[in-house]
Amino acid sequence: PTSFSVRLTPSLFSHRSPTIYFDYPISPSRKDEYVEDGLECQKDILYRSTWKRRCIADTFSTAGLFLKHSSRKGNWSCAWTNHLSIERLKSLHRYQKVNHFPGSWCIGRKDNLCKCLRQARHQSRKPLCLSKRKPTSAFDHHPETWILPKQYKEWARVSINDQSSIFILKPSAGSCGKGIKLIDKTRRKIVPQDRPCILQRYIKDPYLINGKKFDLRLYVLVTSYDPLTIFMYNEGLVRFSSSRYTLRNLSNRYSHLTNVAVNKQNKENTRLSDSSRGISPKKRTAAETSGKWTLEQLWGYLGKMEQKESIQECKKAIDEVVIKTIIASEVQVLNKVHSSVKFPKTCFELFGFDVLLDEKLKPWLLEVNISPSLMSPSALDYKLKTSLLADIFHLIGLVIPDKKISTKVDVKGQCGVKGMVPASSVRKKMESRAKSEWRKNRFSTKGISMNNFERDDWEVIYDFEDEFSRRGNFRLLFPSTDCENYLPYFSTQRFKMCLLCSWILKGREQHQETVDERQRTERFQTNQTETSNGKLFARKDLEPLG
Repeated sequence: PTSFSVRLTPSLFSHRSPTIYFDYPISPSRKDEYVEDGLECQKDILYRSTWKRRCIADTFSTAGLFLKHSSRKGNWSCAWTNHLSIERLKSLHRYQKVNHFPGSWCIGRKDNLCKCLRQARHQSRKPLCLSKRKPTSAFDHHPETWILPKQYKEWARVSINDQSSIFILKPSAGSCGKGIKLIDKTRRKIVPQDRPCILQRYIKDPYLINGKKFDLRLYVLVTSYDPLTIFMYNEGLVRFSSSRYTLRNLSNRYSHLTNVAVNKQNKENTRLSDSSRGISPKKRTAAETSGKWTLEQLWGYLGKMEQKESIQECKKAIDEVVIKTIIASEVQVLNKVHSSVKFPKTCFELFGFDVLLDEKLKPWLLEVNISPSLMSPSALDYKLKTSLLADIFHLIGLVIPDKKISTKVDVKGQCGVKGMVPASSVRKKMESRAKSEWRKNRFSTKGISMNNFERDDWEVIYDFEDEFSRRGNFRLLFPSTDCENYLPYFSTQRFKMCLLCSWILKGREQHQETVDERQRTERFQTNQTETSNGKLFARKDLEPLG
C-alpha cells in the first residue's frame, strides 16, 4: 500500500473508536462512509498470516495493512492463521483479533461434529424448563453416523439387518475427498476396524441438475459466542460432480463426490456446462465452465424449476441447520474461551458449511470446515473470496493500536482502545451483580429490564449494532427477530444472550434514533453516560434487522 491509504469507519456511537475501513480489492467499491484519518499510524498496523493466499494478501494490502515478519517491529492487529496456543491467546492485547475460537474443533472434525450433534440431540429430548419443550427432531439434519472403531459392531449389526443401505466411509480429519469410499453389502470387508474414521448413511436421493450431484459451500461468520452472534454470507459456491450420478457404480468418485480436488483429476470430465439447458457455448460464463456455480445462480435455476414456496422453505431450513449446529458447539467453545481469552472480542471465526440438498430440497449437513479453502484458481473464486474477506475484516472492527502499548501491556493489563476496560474487571462486575433478581431470568427475555442496564450491558448492544452496520454482504442470522424460538436449544441460558434478544425484540423500537452534534459533543467532552432513561443515542437511524 502507498502512503495515506488507511481509512477509518466511524462507529454509530460517538464515544467509540472508529475501525479500519476494508474496501473490496476489485470493483465495485464499498459504499459505506469512511473518514480519512489515523494515517500517521499506518506503519503500526500489521497482520499475521501463515497462509500464502493471494486473496488474503490483496485484501489486507488494499486496506493499508502490512504483513508481519521477523524484520518488522511491532505487534500484529489481526491474525489469519491456524489455532493459537492457549498461552498465546492469554497474552494478546485488546486490539488484536484472531480468526479461531479455542475449541472450535468440536465441529471442525467429522467425528467431533457427530459427537457434538449427538449430545445436542440428546439434550433436545429433555425439557429445559416446564414451559418449554424442544422437538426431538431438532438436530436431525445430519445423516446417521457411526464413529469407528468404537462403534464398528453397532454399525455392522445395522448393515446386516438393512442389506439395501449404502454408507459412505470418511477419515475423521480428512479433507479434499481423500480416503472417501462408498460401502454397500458387497464392500463391507474394506471397512477398517482399527483406525479412526466415520461411517454415514449415504443420501441416495440427492437433488440433481443436468443429472449431476452438487453440494453447497456456505460461509458463516461467528463474531461472538457470548452472546452468540452469527452472520451468513449472501454468496457462496455450488460445487458439482464431473460425471452423471448413478448408483450402479459406487466406485466412481467423479459421480458421487463434489470435491474440486477430486473432480479436476477426471480425464473424461464433460463439465456441467456441456449439458446446460438452453445455453449456447458462446454465452456460457466462466462459472458455468468450471464445475461451480454461485448461490445466486443456483437460486435462479431453482426459481425456474420449483415452486417459490419450496425454495423459501429450503432457505429457511438451511438457516436453521447453521444456527442449530453453532448452538450445539456453544458450551464446548465457551468453556475454552472463558479459560483462555481475556477480552470479549478477541476471537472470530469463518466456518465453511457443506450442505447437500435431497430431491425434496431438504438440506443435510455434511461437514463443517474451520479453515475453508481460500485458494482462488478462477476469477469466480478470487472475486468471491476477496469480497468475503474484506467484509469479514470490515465487520469485526479492527482499531488502530496505541503506539505506547502496542508492544507491551502495562501492569494492570489495560490496552490502547479508547473507552475500554480489561475483561477481568468486567468479569468481576458481572459476578458482583449476579445477585440482582432481574438478572436471574434464565428462560425468557421478559425479565430483562433496559432501565437497569449498566455500562457493560450497553457495550454488548454497541458491539452488536456496530457490527450489524458494517455487515456488507453478510446478513444477520442470529440473534434476529425470531431469536426466542432458539433459546430453548441452548443447554445453558446466559444473561448476555437474553439481554441481546431483549434488545432486538423491544429495545430497538424504543431507542432515540438521532441526537444532534451539540448533544453528542457535550456528552463526549463531559464523559456523560451513553444512556438516558433506558434509551440509546446513535449517530443515525438503526437499520431494520429483517
